[in-house]
Amino acid sequence: MQEFSIVHEFDGRPEQYWDLYLDDGYNRAFYAAVDVVFDVLEEVRDGGRITRAVRYRSTQPVAPLMKPFLKDGLGYDEHATLDRTAGRVEQTVVPNAFADRVDIRGTITVEAISSTRIRRTYAGTVAIDVALLGRKMEAQTIAGMQKAQDIGAGVTREWLARAAEAA
Repeated sequence: MQEFSIVHEFDGRPEQYWDLYLDDGYNRAFYAAVDVVFDVLEEVRDGGRITRAVRYRSTQPVAPLMKPFLKDGLGYDEHATLDRTAGRVEQTVVPNAFADRVDIRGTITVEAISSTRIRRTYAGTVAIDVALLGRKMEAQTIAGMQKAQDIGAGVTREWLARAAEAA
């Protein structure tokens, strides 16, 4: 098992970030930037808690060697609960292949670091139980997550700037 922590800072306020987190247009722009499409399978709102199940699929072609294992393409289901009062998301990720060998869990927190700036931290663990290759696969998974979050941070900055202009 390997731990990860991916941190980005943005202009804005925590409540603006959480509004974006649930905005369909923002999410479509964020995931399009990293070649992913998604479908919200379920969303339950209970006061300040929002629980979602979302299916994500890469739009990139699967390598020929992997096609027998990834008939539906590369993807995963995410089960996440946003607690707006606590300012955090707890998440589990279930890949569409080898789910019995992969455990990915994360937490997203957003904190104000000034009256106009926030820090988003996405931290958690990746565990892949594959003999001889597990640690390398974990590291590659985390590198892919870092890359996607870095690209997505640009989308987040744009959308937070729009929200500030509209306010």
